[in-house]
Amino acid sequence: GMSLNDYKKWQADYRMRNATNIHKADELIAAAEDALMKGDKAAADQNKRLALQYDPYNESAHAMIIS
Repeated sequence: GMSLNDYKKWQADYRMRNATNIHKADELIAAAEDALMKGDKAAADQNKRLALQYDPYNESAHAMIIS
């Protein structure tokens, strides 16, 4: 395992290297949430899956439940 300090350094480095992808994933999650509010589960699921392709560590995407 990694120490907490090593993890925080890794996380900061990841965010710096992947800022564009992280931003795109956040936009896709917002679109997924909007689609869910409109009752479009297919679009919500598609946006969630795309978000995870851009940022596999996106906590919002992992927490999103589309039922």
